[in-house]
Parts: sequence; C-alpha cells; structure tokens
Amino acid sequence: MSLAAQDRVILTGLLDGTAPGAKPRAIELYVDGTVDLGDYVIQRYANTGTEPTGIALSGTYTDAFVYVVNGTDEFAQAFGTAGDFANIISSGTVSGNGNDAFALSRNGTILDQVGGEIGDDTDLYTDSYLYRTDNTGPDGGWVAANWTIPGNDVLDNKSLAEIGALVPFGSYRVGAVGPSVAVSPTADLGEPEKNGAFTLTLSEPAAQSVTITYELGGTAVAGTDFTDPQSGSVDIPAGTLSVPVNLTVIDDKTIEGTETIELTVTAVTDARYATGATATLSLTDDDLGSDPIGIHLVQGTTDVSPLAGNTVTVQAVVVGDFQAGLGGFYLQEEDADADLDSLTSEGIFVFASSPDVNIGDLVTVTAVVEERFNQTQLRGGDAGAMITIEAVNVGMPTAVNLALPSSDDRLEAFEGMRVSPVNMVITSVDGLERFGEIEVTSDERLVQFTECNEPNATALAAFIATQENDVVVIDDGRSGTNLRPILLPTGDPLSARTEFRAGQRISGLTGVLGYGFNRYRIQPTETDRVTLSGNERPTDAPDVGGNLRVVSANVLNYFTTLGSRGADTEGELQRQEAKIVAAMCALEADIIGLIEIENNDNVALARLVDSLSVHCGSRYRYVVSPNPGEDQIMVALVYRSDRVEESGTAAALATPASLFVGPGTNRVPLAQTFRVIDSTSPSFGETLTVCVNHLKSKGSGCGDGDDDSGGAGNCNGTRTGAARAITEWLATDPTGSEDSDVLIIGDLNSYRMEDPIDVFLQAGYQNTKTLVGDGKFPCGGGPPSYVFGGRWGSLDYALASPSLARHITGATAWTVNAPEPEILDYNTEDGGAHIYAADFYRFSDHDPIVVGIDLGQIVNKVPNGAGTASPVELQRSGESSYTFVNMVRRSEYLITNAAGQVLHRGVATPLAGTISTVGLPAGIYFVVLREPGVEIATFKVFK
Repeated sequence: MSLAAQDRVILTGLLDGTAPGAKPRAIELYVDGTVDLGDYVIQRYANTGTEPTGIALSGTYTDAFVYVVNGTDEFAQAFGTAGDFANIISSGTVSGNGNDAFALSRNGTILDQVGGEIGDDTDLYTDSYLYRTDNTGPDGGWVAANWTIPGNDVLDNKSLAEIGALVPFGSYRVGAVGPSVAVSPTADLGEPEKNGAFTLTLSEPAAQSVTITYELGGTAVAGTDFTDPQSGSVDIPAGTLSVPVNLTVIDDKTIEGTETIELTVTAVTDARYATGATATLSLTDDDLGSDPIGIHLVQGTTDVSPLAGNTVTVQAVVVGDFQAGLGGFYLQEEDADADLDSLTSEGIFVFASSPDVNIGDLVTVTAVVEERFNQTQLRGGDAGAMITIEAVNVGMPTAVNLALPSSDDRLEAFEGMRVSPVNMVITSVDGLERFGEIEVTSDERLVQFTECNEPNATALAAFIATQENDVVVIDDGRSGTNLRPILLPTGDPLSARTEFRAGQRISGLTGVLGYGFNRYRIQPTETDRVTLSGNERPTDAPDVGGNLRVVSANVLNYFTTLGSRGADTEGELQRQEAKIVAAMCALEADIIGLIEIENNDNVALARLVDSLSVHCGSRYRYVVSPNPGEDQIMVALVYRSDRVEESGTAAALATPASLFVGPGTNRVPLAQTFRVIDSTSPSFGETLTVCVNHLKSKGSGCGDGDDDSGGAGNCNGTRTGAARAITEWLATDPTGSEDSDVLIIGDLNSYRMEDPIDVFLQAGYQNTKTLVGDGKFPCGGGPPSYVFGGRWGSLDYALASPSLARHITGATAWTVNAPEPEILDYNTEDGGAHIYAADFYRFSDHDPIVVGIDLGQIVNKVPNGAGTASPVELQRSGESSYTFVNMVRRSEYLITNAAGQVLHRGVATPLAGTISTVGLPAGIYFVVLREPGVEIATFKVFK
C-alpha cells in the first residue's frame, strides 16, 4: 500500500518496568493519519546483537497511540485501559535490558529507532524510560537529540501507579509548523486593588484583523476573585503583533492565599495560526494575615491545598510523632476547632525533625504550605518555619472510624487525622520485609478476578477499580528499606515464632492517615490494644481422612547448583531443605508430586529424597522420569516405599514440542501408577495413577492470540493447549495400568475460572478441593494456594477422574506458605538470617494441596452434622449404597441435592438401614436422618 503524506508510524516511547517480573515493558507507537500496522514490524536487537527478533504488529489505527506490551496486566494497572491505552499488542519479546535497540521497519527498511544504536551496549534506560520530543520523527535510525533520556534506575522501587504517573506515555504531540499565538504574563494581580494582564502576541502580523478567543482557568474564580472586561476574546488589528488582556482584581474577604489564573488560547479566526498556547498569572490574597487559621482551610476540599506556596500559621495538637522515622509530626485541630465540612481534613504533616515534640503537645507552627509526594504538609525549620510548643498533655482529638471501601477522594478528607480502622483484614504482607508495610482490606482478602469470574476485559477493569478503593496500607512510621527489626502493627518485632499472617483480622489499632508513594497509609500511634484473629497458623497437617494421602508441593526452586535459581550458598540450601523436609514429614504423604526441582540428572531430587528418608522415619524413593524436559526445573514423583510401589511404566508427555519443549512452554508432565502394598490398609492391592504438572507461568508473554487481556494473563493459550494434551494423553493409559483412577496434581498456573481448568473439568475431572472441601473463601473454592499483588486464588490443584472422585475423602490447601511473610523463608539476605526456624512455615510461596483417598470397597464413615452428639454414622457399603451405623430405632430419612431439592424419602431401621443412590448422577448430595429423641443429623456424600 502507499501512504498519504500524513500517514506514518512513529516510535514515541520505550519503558523498562520495575514491578515483579520487570513488568510492564512497553513500546509506544504513534499512528499519524490512518495506517494498517500489519505492514510493519518491530525488530528487537538484544544486548549487542545485530540479528533482530521480529515482533509482528496488527490492526488499523487513525491518529492514535498503540502499545506493544510485555505484561498487559501490569500495564493496565499502571496506565489504565481507557482511550488509547486500550490499543494493546501483547508480546513477550518486548524485554529490553536497557541496552536493547528496537527498530520499526516496513518492507525491510528501518523507518524509526529507539533504545540506542544497534550493537551498542550502552545502558540508556535500565529500570527507566525513553520518550520522544514533540513534533520529531520518524528518524530512520537512532537520533538521541530527539529523545528525553532521564537516565537509568529512575523507576526503582516504584509501584505500578507511580510508574504510570512518571512515564509520559500518551503525551507526544505532532503538528505542522506555521504561524502561532504566544501568551505571556504581563502583570500579576493582588488584593485589594492591583490589577493584572496577559499579552497575546502573533508570531507574524496578519493581513486582516483577527479575533482570538481564550479560556481562563486556574485556582482563582472569575466573577469571585477577578473579572475579565474582554469576556474571553480580543481583536488584533491587521499589521499589529500584540494586544493586552486586562483583568480586574476583586477584593473579597475569603482566606485564599495566592491563587493562579491561567489563560489558554482556544481559537483564532485566521485558521493559519496555531492555538493551545498558555500562560499563568498569580493573584495575591491580602486576607491571610499572621493569626492561626484552621487546618481545614489549609487542606481545602481537593487533594491540593488552596494555600500551597503561602506562609500560614496553625495551632493544633500533635497526634503523631514520627520525627525519628519520617522526619516530622502530624497536627490535628482540637474537636472544638474543627469545621463542619466533610470534604476538608483537620490534620496535616509538619516536615520538621526539630524541635522535639510529643504526642499531646499543643503546637503553633508558622510555615510554608507545600505538596510533597502528593501529601499536603508544612515545611519545617530548613525553610524558616517557626514552631512553638504552647502546652503538653492536652486532650486528643477524636479518632475517625475508617472503613473500606473508600475512594481516594474520600480518604483525602482524613489526611493527617487520627483514624481507627474497622473491619479490616490483612490481604498482603508482601511489603513487610522491605518497606515495613502491609495492605488491609474490608471483610475478607482481595480475590484474583478469574478465581471467581470468567475472563472478560471490561469486567476485569471494573473489578480492579472496585478493589483499588478497598485497600489501604498500614505502615511502620519509618522511612527507608529493609529496616530491622521489622515492626508489626501490634508494636512487636517480627520473629520466626510470631503468628502474623495475611487473612488475619486486625482490630484495636489507632494511627494517623498519611499519604506517600501514591498510597494512603495509616501510621500507627496506639498499638497496645491491637489484636489479631482469624486464619490461624496451622500447627499440624490437615485431616483429609482416607488411608492414602497424596500431596502436591511447589518447593520454590530446590537447586543443588548454588547461585542459580535457588539457594546461593550451601548454608541457604540446608535451611531450604530443612523447611521442605519439615513440611513433608508433617504431611506423611504416601505419594508426593514435587514442582520446581532442579533438572540436573536427578542430583537435586536424590538429595532431597535421601533427606526425607533420614528425617521422616520412612523410606522414600523417586520415580525416574523417562523425559524430564529441557527446562532448568522439572516435576517429580516421590513415594513411601513401605506403603506403595510403582505398578506401571513411568510416562512423560513431551509432544507436541510447541507445548512442552523449549523456552516459553510448559514443563514435561510425569505420570506413574502406584499400588498400595501396606497389607493393613483398607486400600491394599488397589492402584492409582498420579500425574504431576507444572504449566507455563503468567510471568512472560507468549504473543498475540496466546496472551489473554481478560484476566487470564500471559500464555493462556499455551496452558490451555497443555491441559487438552494432558487429558487426551491420560485417556490412552500411558502407564499401562488399565485402571481409570487418575489424579492430576501440580501447579497449573491457572485460576479456577480460566480455560485450562475448564478443559480438565470438561474431560470429566473434578476439583477435589470443591468436591469435598469446606466451600469457603474465595467464592466457594476453599483455601487459596497463592497470592500475587495482594490478590488471592488457587494455582495448585488435585483433579480426580470420575472413577476416583467417589473415593476422595478430603482435600485442602495447607496454608503454611502463602499467608506468611516472605522473610521467614530460607534466604539469609536482608536480615533473614536472624528470622529463621527450621520449621515448615514459608517453605515455598505456594501452599501444598493435600488429598485423602480410600480406594477400598467400603470407604470411611461420613460424620454427621447433628448439633447434639449422635452416635449415628453413614458408611459406604457399595458402589451406590450407604448404611446407617449405630442407629437404635426406626427413623425417617431423605436425600436432597446441593440446592436442597428433595430427591427421595424413606424409612430406615437398625436391621434395614441401607439406602441406595442408584440412578442419581455424579455430584454432591445430602442425607438427612430424623431419629426420634436425637437432633436431625445431616451427612454430605459424593457420587
């Protein structure tokens, strides 16, 4: 195709993100005119390479920005999805390391370039960005003079929201060069009677008179603070270059401080002249004076103080003393001095490390008002502030009960004030180790969207927006990173024995609501009554019943090759091993599926299995995989040789290669059949096939058509394809067992409502956690196994084939890892050496899945749900029959489905107490027994 003169594509921005996984990474394109991007390609020249990797483009756009993104979820959180930010092309190849060059080409010709010269190893944008200067490009190559280059590491330690605020994506402007209108400030205004003016100037005189229309904005209000006699337009006669815009000040009596008036040119009758020029005047208020004013006047009704830049005097009570930690203190008006406006705050931060103040002091401060890191504050002694302690131990202002959800606009009204959070649950402890902060939300932890919802981009955006209003940070009142000891909201230091976990409800806390790093934060001031409750730390392995136990456990890169993906030293490896062994010994599993074992000819696997045998009191062996794959990590099967034996031919699935071989694919699954050889077990002689898996992560992209923007994330197609291949493979009986009892376990890297899980369920497999679990958080899925970004869901599964499902007696996640602070793991960096115990807490970042099974003809008794102790139990006595045990008198019973619909009624006696479920489809049912003299008993059964 041929392009019109204005139809072109320009590289305008490049981002190297710093969120987990170095996300987001993105290239910004600007389409000037109308262009089909399918005719173009972006070429990545990695490091000093001169052979490019191509990134295909697609879609037709008109005068729009388009973003080629690695990490679409992170990009959406940083920049949103509105407007041009919805124009996303997903690509995992956008992974520049600060010295990677990217070229835009068409028909083999480079049209534009960003990131430096091809082959040059200079780091230009590591943990940073590059952005094109307006009205430049395309350049046909790299032209550094046409780019803003802020330097490396400017995005270090920045949140996604902070990255979105710092990187100027979407701001590039292009236009033809021609005559224009300039605006300049001529004279500022001041009360009571100093008028002011702007000057409008043409870059070249017009042949005929022109009319210039303008708009007036800023913090000053026309008609209240000033008047415009020209009413928004002026004429410039032919041959004249400039005219004034005169403004008349109004002397009001409102305390306003210095305000601004901004003039923007919006139209010119001669269309040759460009519009958009702006300039700003100041309007000085004469009503501020030197007497103390209310802090609410300083704060105003928006997130920016109306008195910013002015010197004010306030007198209030110190409600938070953080001079040692944050370099200042918080003041709040006494209750009697507060106004009645719900939009204004009564508190403010004073950035001053001296003089030394204490909570309860009445202090007078005269200082300059400023916005620092988006928090309104008074600048301290370094800016000439006067701070006087007037009295001590005065009464404290009343704390505000702070409930979520609450928008930032609403929280702004409490900035700097005493608050007592109510009904708060810890949703994230990810920032505890490095920043001393936790995230709390209302009622229950935040949930991953696709744990409870089908992927949908529109619904996802609304979901995230809702969640963002439902979280606030509880900080530790200190600045800096990796501070030790780690202080908890209880006031206590964190230790290996401290029970402090996500999911706990926190109550009794009072602090000051501040703002920093783009988040509202509660800085604790009163911790003596703080209590933590709920989501208790497990002390024992879960009771899942049955007589055969299978565990799926991610062991977080157990590597004997030191300094690679796991432990850095032998000491760290021993610490890691001790925690894993403690967990496996406590679980007493007969069969264990391990994920993230180093793939090094079974050296790492053999060491771990030997350690299990030594410390657990049972002899463990591992299955030799016929094909562990090419990845650095592999899956493994381990078993207690005194309880089960290998009864089939170990099988691995490595086809098709596009799904299981090479970078960006799933790890090779391993399946083996086991026979129960413990003659004391009711399952003696029975067999079971276990298939352990580790599907592709969401961390790096797999390309357009594979990555999902509706919530399932990167490589959804690769995982879905693997799920389909695995179910089809298992249907062929790859181990030769001739037994239909199959359990699929492992880290499937998919939340419950995503396509890969749907594929397994459609093949007849049942999620054991929902089959026999407690049906609780989140949305009936039972305990989640993983947390990312403070949002919870299940990535780890045990899926039972139809014939096996009826033999499942229990299944759950053992929550000893994901809710725990990361610093409790084996690593010794950043003070971790001093917060360690050789126990099973935080042996990984995923919680293991534990499954109980009874393969015998008669499975365990089903406990009854009677409120008063009843001796009656229900016991499976056949494939489709159950018998009441310990029943002493004639009783009525009924069978209902999960919706409560009665399907059958009958009478049972001590001599004829067997009931049948013949004819009922597979599912969950309830048997209700009405025995005279005893409360109604309810039994939950599965078919």
